[in-house]
Amino acid sequence: MRPAAETFLAFLRLGLTSFGGPVAHVGRFRREFVERRRWMDDAKFADTVALCQFLPGPTSSQVGFAIGLRRAGMAGGLAAWTGFTAPSAVALGIAGCVLAGVAGGWLGGDQVVAGYALAQAVPGPLFTMASYLGAAMQSADGPLAAAQGAAFLTAAIFLPGLLIVLAALPAWDRLRAVAGARAALTGANCAVIGILAAALAGLVLRVLG
Repeated sequence: MRPAAETFLAFLRLGLTSFGGPVAHVGRFRREFVERRRWMDDAKFADTVALCQFLPGPTSSQVGFAIGLRRAGMAGGLAAWTGFTAPSAVALGIAGCVLAGVAGGWLGGDQVVAGYALAQAVPGPLFTMASYLGAAMQSADGPLAAAQGAAFLTAAIFLPGLLIVLAALPAWDRLRAVAGARAALTGANCAVIGILAAALAGLVLRVLG
């Protein structure tokens, strides 16, 4: 089997079975591509995750794209992203079209909350909520327009992050051996974890209060 096809099938299986957020997805990636398939070692995987955490964009999708790039070049990166993203994008696009139709084509707060809940409930990247929103906003113009809306917003939300990885990965491969660069990245990751922890604490306090 060609590397790009193998990459697509591996990520498609993950896209159909990987529930949870980025932390859960990255854990599944490590088990699949470090422990099971041995496409990379722990050090290279950790470096890849660290870089994607530092960059803006959907972390788990960027990590998957980077793994695909390392495995089979651009074809592998696109295969990894498509396999991991397509199942939830299609499911949420259909849900957005259906729910907007039930609501008479109106996209209000309840429909947005429903889309977020669905994105949490299906496997794959949470950013595919954009597929739901794109389909819902265009559903009044028919199924074809809904599909186009879902595809457009899905591409719009994922493409910048993937392009950033594509540009940054070669430079990071050269810089990761530099102690100063690694230290700066470690510090940035700690700051990000602190911000996320503070945001979670604030959400819990609002719910309990």
